[in-house]
Amino acid sequence: MKWVNLLWSFIVIGVIAFLLELLAAHSTSKLTSVAANVFVIWVMISAISPIVLALRLFRVIKTNGSFWYIFIGTANLVLGIAAAIYVLFGKAMPLDYLFALTIGFNIFTATYIFIDVFKKAIPGK
Repeated sequence: MKWVNLLWSFIVIGVIAFLLELLAAHSTSKLTSVAANVFVIWVMISAISPIVLALRLFRVIKTNGSFWYIFIGTANLVLGIAAAIYVLFGKAMPLDYLFALTIGFNIFTATYIFIDVFKKAIPGK
């Protein structure tokens, strides 16, 4: 079921990206550009992620295979890698410490969640 949730999280992110692109293509306002929408989603995911991690660490979220837990990990991975590529190709602002920490946090969070979700149990423990 974990792999199915991972697949569905990629599908949901793809649908969200498609809808954002469709919205930006039919809008004349700069407020609804793809970059502005992605920035808002990036801030929301970066704000929700520490809460989800804390809930998982304190065992409030008991199962590591839930869709929302995997979705937060997938969203962090996609946003972290996309932001890193955006910076590497010089389309973003100069890399300041806060931006670099946020990219690193997104990739770290995704890595932690995926290790937590897909790790194999050690026999005998």
